[in-house]
Amino acid sequence: MLLIQRLVLEQVVEHCVRSVPHEACGALLGYGAEDGGGQPPVIISAVAITNRAERPQHTFRFDEREWLALLNETERSGLRLAGIYHSHPDSPPFPSVKDRGSVWSGLPSYWIISLASGSPKTEVYRLSHDADPYAGILTAIPYSVV
Repeated sequence: MLLIQRLVLEQVVEHCVRSVPHEACGALLGYGAEDGGGQPPVIISAVAITNRAERPQHTFRFDEREWLALLNETERSGLRLAGIYHSHPDSPPFPSVKDRGSVWSGLPSYWIISLASGSPKTEVYRLSHDADPYAGILTAIPYSVV
């Protein structure tokens, strides 16, 4: 189970809505144990990152400078990278084939915000790759807004 502060989730959704027709993307920061060893992970901050994809209506690619700066700041702050998020402006909140083959394998959480149905719908996954780097294994992760 993951916990996310209500204001943080609202900021993520707002960023996604503002970015239409392009996919929005960013990182989520927090603290806490990753799997049951004490308190559940709590996401307390979202950082929007510029989408530098060639076709931002259909995919996302983090701006490399912003991403590296975020990783450096995260290390200094004592928070940890709790996951990333991106939007699907016109498709369900399920990872696409391209999403599944992404480099985001192994992160604690992978959030997808769908804007396809009129009201935003959020799903959270963990993506891991075993033998085949292009066939990511998805695990749905429950979350709660606090």
